[in-house]
Amino acid sequence: MNNALLTFSMFGLIFIIVAAVQFWIERQLSRDIEAGTPLIYRISAISSILVPLIERLKLAGSTIRIVGYDGEYLSNTGDPLSLYKSWRLKKALEKWTKMGAKIEYFLISPSEKTRNFYENLRDQINAENEERAISFFFLDSDRIQAASEVGQIAEEFETLHPTLINTVDGDAFWVEYDHPKGKKRAQNTKFGPPSAMDLPMEKLEFDVYNDKISKLREYLCETAKTPAINPA
Repeated sequence: MNNALLTFSMFGLIFIIVAAVQFWIERQLSRDIEAGTPLIYRISAISSILVPLIERLKLAGSTIRIVGYDGEYLSNTGDPLSLYKSWRLKKALEKWTKMGAKIEYFLISPSEKTRNFYENLRDQINAENEERAISFFFLDSDRIQAASEVGQIAEEFETLHPTLINTVDGDAFWVEYDHPKGKKRAQNTKFGPPSAMDLPMEKLEFDVYNDKISKLREYLCETAKTPAINPA
């Protein structure tokens, strides 16, 4: 067996194994999301846990706000597992917009290469929709005063990554409390489904993240430091 065929076979086997594990995870999530309590995960990845959770919500007319650090996980073309997760998340973004969601994606410290990747992805997704469906917001953290309010929010969001979902059925959120820089997986994550948002602490946590993300958005729209910004 030559090297090319062996490599192809290995890729295929890995994809089959990952898909099987993903199927099992999604079946479990279907049972958990209606429980009316937050879902806690010790270690997780946005592509394997958050994607199927969001797709169980009614996304028509919804808004999804995602915060990440450098965005390398989505533009990753390295090992087979990373490639699969990157492909899965890109397909999810496309699917969510087709389901009627508007997406705002915030990156705290993207490289120039990563910015170009996301700009191309933005153009591709928006070209497939009648209205602007996705916007990327790039923060230049090196140019922000660390002591300023926006600087403090940016520093916090380097490793703490919230995702907020506003739907017709109510709010929901996902938060990665500890996503170390350069790591593929986050530690200590939580999903607060709409059924759990009557709990005072869950609603408070959502509101705190929503306020901080709104301040980042306002700052970026005012300074207009990047052509990738597409205010709604």
